[in-house]
Amino acid sequence: MAQLLTEAVGTPDALGQRLKSWIPNAGIIVGVQPLGAEEQERMGLTAGVERLRVQLPPTQLFQVGGRLRLRGRDWKAVRVEAWSSYTLAVCEGV
Repeated sequence: MAQLLTEAVGTPDALGQRLKSWIPNAGIIVGVQPLGAEEQERMGLTAGVERLRVQLPPTQLFQVGGRLRLRGRDWKAVRVEAWSSYTLAVCEGV
């Protein structure tokens, strides 16, 4: 079970900076596979960072930079492919 996170931007502080936070949505069932170092290199990604391949339902809108909460931590999408029957995302730990 995973939760997609929605970005919430706060009001500007004294320096004009806006703080971002991530708000969890309802849980969804996803398929998860670890991504090995060889696969990461073939995809042009640097090794040494923990990454997962996450399969989402086709109805879930998910894009690069999107976040989800899974296995007790937050993950950021670095690649997303949308197919008619599912959405496949490569995510790295934040």
